[in-house]
Amino acid sequence: MISGKPHFKKMILIVFGVLLLFPLLFSGSYTTTHAADNSVTVYYKKGFTTPYIHYRQADGNWTAAPGTKMADSEVSGYTKITVNIGSAAQLEAVFNNGNGTWDNNNSKNYLFNPGTSTFTPNTSNTVGTITTGAPGGTTPTNPTPAPDNFGPVDWSKRSIYFIMTDRFSDGDTSNNNYGGFASNKSNPSQWHGGDFQGIINNLDYIKNLGFTAIWITPVTMQKSVNAYHGYHTYDFYSVDGHLGTMAKFQELVKTAHSKNIAVMLDVVVNHTGDFRPTNGTAKAPFDNADWYHNVGDITQNDYNSNNQSRIENGDVASLDDLKQENAAVATELKNWGKWIIAQSGVDGLRVDTAKHVPKWFLKDFDTAVNTFTIGEVFNGDPAYVADYSNYSDAVLDFPMYYTIQNVFGHDGSMNQIKERYSQDYRYKNTNLNGTFLDNHDVKRFLNDASGKPGNASDKWPQLKAALGFMLTSRGIPIVYQGTEQGFSGGDDPANREDMTFNTNNELYKYIAKVNAIRNSHPALQNGTQKEKWVDTNFYGFQRSNSGDEAVVLINNSWESQTRTIPNLDNFSNGTVLRNQMGTDSVTVNGGSITITLAPKEVKILTK
Repeated sequence: MISGKPHFKKMILIVFGVLLLFPLLFSGSYTTTHAADNSVTVYYKKGFTTPYIHYRQADGNWTAAPGTKMADSEVSGYTKITVNIGSAAQLEAVFNNGNGTWDNNNSKNYLFNPGTSTFTPNTSNTVGTITTGAPGGTTPTNPTPAPDNFGPVDWSKRSIYFIMTDRFSDGDTSNNNYGGFASNKSNPSQWHGGDFQGIINNLDYIKNLGFTAIWITPVTMQKSVNAYHGYHTYDFYSVDGHLGTMAKFQELVKTAHSKNIAVMLDVVVNHTGDFRPTNGTAKAPFDNADWYHNVGDITQNDYNSNNQSRIENGDVASLDDLKQENAAVATELKNWGKWIIAQSGVDGLRVDTAKHVPKWFLKDFDTAVNTFTIGEVFNGDPAYVADYSNYSDAVLDFPMYYTIQNVFGHDGSMNQIKERYSQDYRYKNTNLNGTFLDNHDVKRFLNDASGKPGNASDKWPQLKAALGFMLTSRGIPIVYQGTEQGFSGGDDPANREDMTFNTNNELYKYIAKVNAIRNSHPALQNGTQKEKWVDTNFYGFQRSNSGDEAVVLINNSWESQTRTIPNLDNFSNGTVLRNQMGTDSVTVNGGSITITLAPKEVKILTK
């Protein structure tokens, strides 16, 4: 606190200084966007070694001088930018070298029409020429795909097959050594060659497994021999060549849609790769030091003490943490999100490391991209996780993951399921919770499971029971590639095995059967769910949706169990319920059924 009379002259100077800074601080939130609505793409043939474009934005205001540094394009010798001009008829722009040398068309500025243009400066960087189209008159790469009329996706009705693209299938060996980062299957921490073509080639494998959506790992350009997973972005506006091209990505999405498979893309808005301060920078425009928090790694103590400020602002595993409170960063990330959706045609986004991103930005990002978003909040406390469903459309259900591990993987009490469901009121919509048994960040279910007492290697009955529960209970079920082949890898990278495609595998057939039942019954997709029985070894619930009814019963014991399940809804006396997983049936009497389940059996009863 400062006592005494205020120093008015100093205060006036300070206020005047702040007013002068306002345009610099806030007009720099340039709207570099690749939205398909009304945009201009400019290729700049390098006259200036490091060209900047200073332009009038969609809101009518100019970017802060010197403007936006133009990123290298896919055409050698050219940089490139795409700008959304809103309702304007043309993009008005000038160029400079970032150090005061300008090319402004003799003070007349340059005007670019919507679409793609190439700008060629003259030798003295004074008055240049504009031609229509990409350099050489070629069709620009990454054209926005034509709509395929797939329509908006109701994700509550979908089931997801999660693909780590690099480890799935190598459909195009010509891209295996892209960028000098060679594929090496003998090293589990390096590229292995999987790509978009490999997914396209195996979409029927996924469709026949019964899944109606895929989630694929990030596609942004990486810059490391170890960044095969896609989470260490170098260039947001380029597809990593190991995976293919944007055109091939578009083909993947369209082909998936033709088979009624929705596509969810993994995106990272929390960080880039580990570049700063000694390994260069991410590619422009993410090469500005003030676009990052630069406060060092998040420590285990930060996690243990729930230090949310450090969790949001520190580096996850040394990855450069983006500073969303910088308006330019927030704007660019939102524009990129809109661009990648418009370019690829994907139907939803999985937001990586969501607990490390400010909630207000998750909400802004969700609003900006205008598609379904599901956040990864890696935490077992529903009180912590559920609140994020108020900022993204949904969350991955890590609390349920831990419960599934305890109950089905270690023969725990079914009462834990009841306890987990008791916290469902905290979520915005539990039919959109992403449920899963394992993923690429944790040990495989079969690695962690205890196995049968006296025969620890006998784990498939536990896995089948867990799958039967997850694929029929509330939420969007997500199965990680290789589960259907019995993969049992441990911690990363052992849990990122190269895929095999055996459709005769017992687990493949089991998942396909449960999914077929789920796909035939709206009740099992997004119906209401009521608990009908719970004890240590046995759990039962009923799901209902507009006249469609399904009763799911699960025996978690290694011995047969018989139960009388009372208080079933919407079944008259004498109704015969058939077990869709087998050939047996049971008759409703007074709203109850008496039924026996074999060890670890799941029965799905419908009319």
